[in-house]
Amino acid sequence: MAGLTVISRELSDDSSPAAAQVVGDGLARDIARRIDQAAFAGLSAPAPAGLSTLSGVSTYVNASALANLDFAAEAISQAEVVGAKVTAFVAGPATALALAKVKTGTGSNQPVLGVDVTASTSRSILGVPLYVSQ
Repeated sequence: MAGLTVISRELSDDSSPAAAQVVGDGLARDIARRIDQAAFAGLSAPAPAGLSTLSGVSTYVNASALANLDFAAEAISQAEVVGAKVTAFVAGPATALALAKVKTGTGSNQPVLGVDVTASTSRSILGVPLYVSQ
């Protein structure tokens, strides 16, 4: 994976180091987005084959049916059956929002997703990190 951002010599010479950081951050975001596309969307060759080409991969795509976290317990259990360990869950933004709306019970406003008050943007499902990818 490679990235290229063209900036003028004037911008480079006349701006603060913070401007270079902004350009670098944008380049890093673009590269990360393209890696996610290759892994999850399956791009055509010469990109590497995505996760969908692996055998034994399970996905859960019915975001409207997310009333609880039973799917995560099932995934963790299925991984343990074959001696594996689930180290992360990945969801699209819409699914992550649906999961964030699941509450601990009827009439409760407390989310089921693990919320770390020291890191407001971190999410976890049954103690396993949840990452959001477009």
